[in-house]
Amino acid sequence: MAGLIKLREQLHNKMLVARSIEAILARPHFERLWDDSTLDQQTALRQMVLGVNKDKVLEWIRTHPSICLEEKSMRALFDLAQKYRIKNYSRLQREKLILLIRDAEAQDVA
Repeated sequence: MAGLIKLREQLHNKMLVARSIEAILARPHFERLWDDSTLDQQTALRQMVLGVNKDKVLEWIRTHPSICLEEKSMRALFDLAQKYRIKNYSRLQREKLILLIRDAEAQDVA
């Protein structure tokens, strides 16, 4: 009986996660990202959704190339700052951090 209760609990939890993913996919912001995505990006996301992996879906959204820096979370900006080796990035104000990331991206492309 304990095994059955645990199985029901696991199924219930998975359904809750699936519902939260469904809510994410219903947002207009998400629809824009989907439209801006390549076929490969859409395929990868489809696998994440069908695998009921909310963390990966959120990561896909957070790191999507079409999201401008102003739309990114501070955590995402910190990740970029770390990638570009911007010193003391956690102490910077959002606007200054965005400017430094843009400069670093421009240098990276050049």
